Amino acid sequence: MRSSLLLSACLLACPPSLRAEDAVDVFMRAQMAQAHIPGAAVAVIRGGRLEKLAAYGTASLESGAPVTPDTPFQIASATKLYTGVLLMQLVEEGKVDLDTPISTYLGEVPPAWRPITVRHLAAHAAGLKPQMVGAHGQDLAQVLKAAQAVPLAAAPGAVSAYGSDDFSVLALILEKAGGRPFSELLRERVWKPLGMTRTGFEDVTLAGNVRTAEVVPGRASVYQWRGDRQRLHWYAYPPHTYAAGGAFTSLRDEAAFLLALDQGCLLSARGREALWTPFRLNDGRTAGFGVAWSVGTLAGRPCAGHSGGPALSDVLYFPKERLGVIVFTNQQRLIPSLARALAAQLLALGADPAKDAAVDSNPALTQRHRALIEALGRGQADPFAFSGEAAATLPEGAPWLELQLRPYGPLSRLTFLAERTEKGRRVRTYRAIHASGVVVAWTFSLDAEGRVVDFDLKEE
Repeated sequence: MRSSLLLSACLLACPPSLRAEDAVDVFMRAQMAQAHIPGAAVAVIRGGRLEKLAAYGTASLESGAPVTPDTPFQIASATKLYTGVLLMQLVEEGKVDLDTPISTYLGEVPPAWRPITVRHLAAHAAGLKPQMVGAHGQDLAQVLKAAQAVPLAAAPGAVSAYGSDDFSVLALILEKAGGRPFSELLRERVWKPLGMTRTGFEDVTLAGNVRTAEVVPGRASVYQWRGDRQRLHWYAYPPHTYAAGGAFTSLRDEAAFLLALDQGCLLSARGREALWTPFRLNDGRTAGFGVAWSVGTLAGRPCAGHSGGPALSDVLYFPKERLGVIVFTNQQRLIPSLARALAAQLLALGADPAKDAAVDSNPALTQRHRALIEALGRGQADPFAFSGEAAATLPEGAPWLELQLRPYGPLSRLTFLAERTEKGRRVRTYRAIHASGVVVAWTFSLDAEGRVVDFDLKEE
């Protein structure tokens, strides 16, 4: 394990340069007002330096305590960022091999489990059935036994399906290889050497109606906007899920973590590359996960990270640009799009509006669809523009679409890509370029009257 002295020296080699970025501040205040976010925190690292560390709003509506860079936030599934680093540390020490069957570490497993490797677990590709987290009081061995009693949902490596049991099994392997409980491994190998004193788990236990947990000094309470007011909201992570989620950390601590990773203090270049290299499925397609980190692109630029809560935390890192963006909030009812919108602005992303463009035989319909996309971003879509499944899901889905699209800014350009016939319906695809630089691909399936019966959107 790398010594704390080495890590400290690595961090001090590039002292942080804090400077206000008005555009980031204005963006965050506007989003907080629109999305009813009581408190938030943002950090930016670039080129090995801490460029911005900013806190906004209120950590607790009950006490009125403000958010500071040292306020611990519940980061939920973004805990996997630490799990990935811990795993790769053990790999680099020769204690774990990503492509070795898990039976090497766990002993006898069911026949269907024998092809499963450590890498399968870390990429959510082991084939385990995605299911709700088990009850409090279970330990990792009990979770393993219960998971083995359930038939696999898919062949190992066939699909990448988000779930928690795969990370509980992974945690058991890490404990066996590291010789300590999972939370201790994180504390001793990652958090303590970096001076992350505001990071840890609350170790919650439930007994009937009684909930007990460790004190997390100064934590930000989590809220969910309902109707016209805030409501307290929290999820009690059982300890057997800690490899998948549940950590609390402050903005300052998370910035130190990402900065140390960027500077090569936590892992070698090869180890870091493994984190954000997409897993390749059996059929050759790439999955949305590397080693515990989610992977993707923003306007064609590779990035990696993780969100949690679904958007209590959102961490993005661009390896080629050496840019990292961290956004924490205490509003549960959000879509993780704030970090992407900020990253697009910071990178001054621009997309080629003519890329893959096709001859549009119906420009009037394209204009109708542009107006529809803009209306969805404002939460004001006309329900009569939809039919079938789209009309049925619009009342519930429209608020979430607004939360996702609004941070990307106004629609700058909509490019028609193609039209095809599928199951007797016209299907039209577009590329939407937003003012922030974020690019979203849209697919509209139309009924005989030209109304949208189904649609899909995906960030590029």
